[in-house]
Amino acid sequence: MKIKTYLLLALAFAIAIFMIFKMLNFVKGIETPDLEYNTVYSEKYNESQFNNSLIDLNKIKIIEKFGKPLKIDTIQKFSKFLYKNKSDSIYIDCEGGVDTSHFNMLHKKENFLVFTFDENEIVKDIFNIKNSERINSDSLIGTSKAEIIKKYGNPNQIAEVKENGEVLFFSNIKEGAYTGKMPKIYLRKVMFDRNNIAIKVIKSEGNPLNPTEGLCKVYSN
Repeated sequence: MKIKTYLLLALAFAIAIFMIFKMLNFVKGIETPDLEYNTVYSEKYNESQFNNSLIDLNKIKIIEKFGKPLKIDTIQKFSKFLYKNKSDSIYIDCEGGVDTSHFNMLHKKENFLVFTFDENEIVKDIFNIKNSERINSDSLIGTSKAEIIKKYGNPNQIAEVKENGEVLFFSNIKEGAYTGKMPKIYLRKVMFDRNNIAIKVIKSEGNPLNPTEGLCKVYSN
């Protein structure tokens, strides 16, 4: 009798472990994006022809080649400066925010300063945190980038988009539900200058809802 009970308990335990394993794989599957499933392309899109050979072609020729773009964005060049304690796990990102997810708030309070510059390298926005509290620094709005560097020195990190232009998307996220925690697809887009000449081809993976994805670069000093 005891042996039979032990066998039943062992079987129940094995089934429980199996179900937990299946559930973990299910959750992992939901969180992991299927980029092929998430991505839709323009009518005439051709993967083998979408590369840097498109640079210097005009917009009309590229649309003729790949079809009507699925989305159009206008991008203005900008830059952001982040000042922080070098040892602190605080980072700037290209989506306009500051990543403090790795900062240990149990041991000390966060301190950082972020300047956003417009295309003329003039401060248009300031985000100043001291001891985890927002500090008003609006008096520095309108200051030039050169003056900020003179006053505060070189920043710890820089995020910037270096060109103005129009961006045509030849891929986008499908309508309805997508896979993954965040929207992520195979990005296929081309940036054009004011003369409608292609100056940059973006062929990567990323968030189509972030207009600077693939265009913004982050540097550390």
